[in-house]
Amino acid sequence: MNFKHLLAAIAVAVMGSASAQTVEKKLPLYMDINVGHSANFSDKTTANLGFDLNYTFAKRFSAHAVVDASHFIPKSGIINNFNTTTNVGGGLGYIFHKADSDWADDLLIKASVTRSMGNVYYRNTACKIGFHSNVSRIAGASAGLTYGIGYTMVNFDNKAEKTFHGAYVSIGLRL
Repeated sequence: MNFKHLLAAIAVAVMGSASAQTVEKKLPLYMDINVGHSANFSDKTTANLGFDLNYTFAKRFSAHAVVDASHFIPKSGIINNFNTTTNVGGGLGYIFHKADSDWADDLLIKASVTRSMGNVYYRNTACKIGFHSNVSRIAGASAGLTYGIGYTMVNFDNKAEKTFHGAYVSIGLRL
């Protein structure tokens, strides 16, 4: 092997690694899976399982496709199958604090509106606004921990049910 072949091999290797880095550049698309709890301290609480597909489309803005499965638990403790709803909707997020550390990600404020499907008695429109963040760089893991706190309002179509206003907390995984 002569010097020209060695230079050509190095050039191909460098170009290959540069193109691999370009391909490996992360698409700002994330899937968050979380569990949450909401309480309004009067007549019911909720337990939630949520899925949030989010895409960062600008340096500070993100769009969210949200699916929430909620189970309404009355203070009486009576639990029935009809207490469950599945809400589908969307939202927007704004990163108001950019992280400068190696262990935490940005802090964002996220608002979403969802509409329930199925259950007639608990059919509702839900609005949430809260602060969310995640820890994504734990020992090089591909998944990270997400967490959030905020306010939720659930307006039921059935006027026998009062509008639910309450605080929520959530914790989950970012994939």
